[in-house]
Amino acid sequence: MERIISILLITSIFAVSSFSKEIADVNQVDHLSMASLMIYDGRHDAAKEELALVNKNDASFDAAKFYTVSGVLNSKLDNHKNAVTNYKNAIEATKIKKFKAPVVVTKEKYLFSFGNSKVEKKSTTPEYDGEAIRAEKISQLYMYLSQSHYKIQDYKNTVLSLDAAGERGSDKAALYTLRAECYWKLKEYSNAIHSLSVGSDKFPEDTLLLKQKFYYFADLKLYQAAIDASKAYMAKAGSASKEYIALAQILIGANEINQAIILLEEAKLM
Repeated sequence: MERIISILLITSIFAVSSFSKEIADVNQVDHLSMASLMIYDGRHDAAKEELALVNKNDASFDAAKFYTVSGVLNSKLDNHKNAVTNYKNAIEATKIKKFKAPVVVTKEKYLFSFGNSKVEKKSTTPEYDGEAIRAEKISQLYMYLSQSHYKIQDYKNTVLSLDAAGERGSDKAALYTLRAECYWKLKEYSNAIHSLSVGSDKFPEDTLLLKQKFYYFADLKLYQAAIDASKAYMAKAGSASKEYIALAQILIGANEINQAIILLEEAKLM
């Protein structure tokens, strides 16, 4: 009888210990996820407090996610230099992160026929490509990084980050406008014009690329090129007297009177 009581006591102790561990696991706060939610809700100070509570020494510490969230938070707070540092750390952490496939769920599919029944296990595992996920996350991080570089007027690294982002860094016409602007501010004028040309080839329906090229040529006093660019722009955007007038004013200001007269005569015929 005493032996039975002892066994029951030991079993109870183990049960209580196991239950206590489960309670502790349930009560453990995911500070990193909380910080993400706080940022989404615009509670940036609270997000900063949550990030400070993340245990970097814990075995489950996700460095890639931590530095990504930290970068986003610093961007929201206009701490763009800190954002750059965090995004760079996030990129390096993502490069070595082990991406695990989701838990496999297997369902039993019952096939019935006359005289017998058959049980067939059907896998419902979704397709998972860890390397594709890694590449996608790194690409997005480079886009974040390009924005932060631009905010601190680091135009060279803005362009480099856009290039490193792969297809995501060149899938919109506005990204070529941004490249051109960065090169222009770096006084790399030929690269600025080249970026607009590449963008126009890739997005032939976009008129802003042509319009920006016209103004760049005019600033460089390449007036014939400016005229050609303005005509290409107006051919796509539609002729507008104000565009002709703007170009004529630029030519007159540069003492290119004859060119201005010719242009205004063309405008009369439109």
